[in-house]
Amino acid sequence: MSSDPNMCLVGTDPDEMLHGQAAHDFMKREAGALKDKVKINIKDCEAYSDGDYGWGLATPEIEVSPDRKKMTRWSGVFHRENGDWKLVQLHSSLGVDNAEAFGEDVSKRLH
Repeated sequence: MSSDPNMCLVGTDPDEMLHGQAAHDFMKREAGALKDKVKINIKDCEAYSDGDYGWGLATPEIEVSPDRKKMTRWSGVFHRENGDWKLVQLHSSLGVDNAEAFGEDVSKRLH
């Protein structure tokens, strides 16, 4: 992760929008708390770069136990710092279909 104070982490919980050192501290605490308790299986991943900037998308499946799995969506932005790629922005989400989120499938209105 980048040491840039503007580094940003947006997690799946509504309270998880953190910057700089708070994002670093959160990631350390979460990694420690979940160590050996969670499996992350990356289903799809794509990454791109242009000069010293890169970005990517992934669909990890988070497994807490064999009967508790959730598909998530991650996107991230990276910056090359001293020759190493460092994360400067990470966004993680849990997909919710439109009918559940808005009471109807609003995408049908677009067609």
